[in-house]
Amino acid sequence: MGQLVASRRSGAIPEPRRHHEKLSRRQERIGSVAAHLPALRRALEQQLAFRREQLTELEARTTARHAHQEASASAVREVNAVVMRGARRALADIEVALARMRDGVYGLCRACGSDIPLQLLTAIPKTTLCLSCQRTTS
Repeated sequence: MGQLVASRRSGAIPEPRRHHEKLSRRQERIGSVAAHLPALRRALEQQLAFRREQLTELEARTTARHAHQEASASAVREVNAVVMRGARRALADIEVALARMRDGVYGLCRACGSDIPLQLLTAIPKTTLCLSCQRTTS
């Protein structure tokens, strides 16, 4: 028993209360960022639906246009396709973040397991890597 108390004092074994307090602070910290993800997801889904509708309308109008107008319509279609790919990618990232929340690992680096800084989560809620691991993978 004496060794256990000495180990806890030295920091080798975390006290259950401190560990619980640390988890509670982390959950509060992440909760503020996580609260915005469903709204972001809805906005991305709306953007994706809008772009799909816009692309469908554009394709319908293109068939009725003359050949000299086709180049302009083609450029607009390409821009819409790029925007749609970006929206799909962002939506997939949001889905991953929501799944990580459900699994209780949101805010932890998927590579090393350390806490991701709150500033980074606030700026990029979908991030799954801490700064150190991001530098390593870049």
